[in-house]
Amino acid sequence: MDVSPYHSEPRKGRLKRLAQLFLPGHLLRPLKFELHMLRIRLRAPWVRRSYRGRVGLLVNVGSGDKGLPGWVNVDAFAAPSVNCLYDCRKNLPFGDSSARGIFSEHFLEHLHYTEEAPHFVSECYRVLEQEGSLRIIVPDVEQYLQGYLQEGWERLSEIRPLRPGQIDPHLSFRYESKIELINAIFRQDLRAQIRV
Repeated sequence: MDVSPYHSEPRKGRLKRLAQLFLPGHLLRPLKFELHMLRIRLRAPWVRRSYRGRVGLLVNVGSGDKGLPGWVNVDAFAAPSVNCLYDCRKNLPFGDSSARGIFSEHFLEHLHYTEEAPHFVSECYRVLEQEGSLRIIVPDVEQYLQGYLQEGWERLSEIRPLRPGQIDPHLSFRYESKIELINAIFRQDLRAQIRV
């Protein structure tokens, strides 16, 4: 008879607890993220092939569940409006001068700022047509810093809706201090965040 604490747990829970015996959670989360990204990168040749020779594209990078109709909505995680699964940290799956417009909202802050962000921006310029448009939107620092300077969490919760206990529903993260929220918003390294 197995009386171990792992016996009644679902298989996924047992594997997680076993992995945590060897690696701390702050290493397991980025490993899990990178394994997902590896699966996406393994499909990259087929994705690139599907866009070969296409021009005049409108590309929405990091679209998540906010895809735009008529656009190539690219994300590394599946969502109903995502029509191109791809890891854009190293390159884009489109040919030179193939896009007339590239839009990216709240994606750049997820990239490592010295390794991945410069690569991403140079790839955008490679893919854009001569007169193409690039629009990159990142969080508004002034709003967040004003909220940081005010007493309590009220203003920050208006800007970044939080659940009770300062839990961020988008990042599944509990903030212990306001500076943690500021750091998470502007350097969203999701691979290193502590989940609640």
